[in-house]
Amino acid sequence: MPSEAAATFQRLSQMDLFLDPSTHLPVALAFNIHPDNNLLLDIPVEIRLSDYRAVNGVKVPFHIERYINGTLQLEITVANVVLNPGLSVSDFVPSTN
Repeated sequence: MPSEAAATFQRLSQMDLFLDPSTHLPVALAFNIHPDNNLLLDIPVEIRLSDYRAVNGVKVPFHIERYINGTLQLEITVANVVLNPGLSVSDFVPSTN
């Protein structure tokens, strides 16, 4: 890939992940989206994650917000989480065959 195209691709696909310093859980993900007809126009998007709760030993965010260009566009409050329904720990044990 030519270096100019590689640099453009890298810029267009860049994401920043922000972690809570005490829990090391993700609190935000920031990236840019671009109109189909203008790769040079950056529209900032930020996904914020909060209200982590333990579900079967896994920390899950129960509050998710999406901001586009600094404006709240979507807010999700999770009521219930079921992890891997129908799977058991034995499904992940390597076979001895």
